[in-house]
Amino acid sequence: MRSFVVRTQNYYPEQMKLQMKAMTATNEFEKKANASKYMNFMREKNINPIKPLLFQLPIGLIYLSFFGALREMSQAKLPSLTESGMLWFTDLTVADPYFLLPVLACMSMSFILRYGAASGEIGSTAEIPALQKVLPWIPFISLPFFVYQPSSLFIFWLTSNVYSFVQLKLFLNPRLQRALGIPELVEHPADVKAEIKAFKENMFNMRRHAMNQAKKAKSDDYQAAQQKIQELQEKLKKQQQEHLKKEREKRASQRK
Repeated sequence: MRSFVVRTQNYYPEQMKLQMKAMTATNEFEKKANASKYMNFMREKNINPIKPLLFQLPIGLIYLSFFGALREMSQAKLPSLTESGMLWFTDLTVADPYFLLPVLACMSMSFILRYGAASGEIGSTAEIPALQKVLPWIPFISLPFFVYQPSSLFIFWLTSNVYSFVQLKLFLNPRLQRALGIPELVEHPADVKAEIKAFKENMFNMRRHAMNQAKKAKSDDYQAAQQKIQELQEKLKKQQQEHLKKEREKRASQRK
């Protein structure tokens, strides 16, 4: 995953230019040709954006399986969990009465986000300072929903976070990166960084413009539909009035 993120960052200027050409094409032939070049470039450099799912999905499934298994074993009062605790949490099948384990688990996750994911020089959060500030506080926001879970879950969570934090720091070591074949991060010049920033701003503005256009079209369609309904209602009302008028004339003629 580290290799993928470094490659993506190193080739981002070229990827950005190809993506911009594909988006600003003036005809269908040029658009397809540029899109094909863009896809070939990502395949050649091995930076397909779908590839991270191959790394993240197994990790998520394994984590959820451990989480579910520990929760079920705690609810079943497995003897090895009721007697294998220590200090103030001797029974791992019940919630921590002092809420220290949940707080420690959230703190460890916050450290990972603060000094790992949110502080990295690369990745999706590197260009979003606001996100870097918000991410470390997310575990504490979810804390009230987890405090009454069994202590075994927080022992697992805390141990996993400590291991992940150590692993994260090890993978930032240049010697280990060279030994594992992880590419060296390229430091782009200031003008390239400014170009990347401008491209991201343009992408954001284009998406916002497209959303506004879609909302406007939806609003126009709604108003047109409402106007059509109103016209049909008025037409139906006139037909009813004409029908009533004919009925009155018919009754009047019958009386005569």
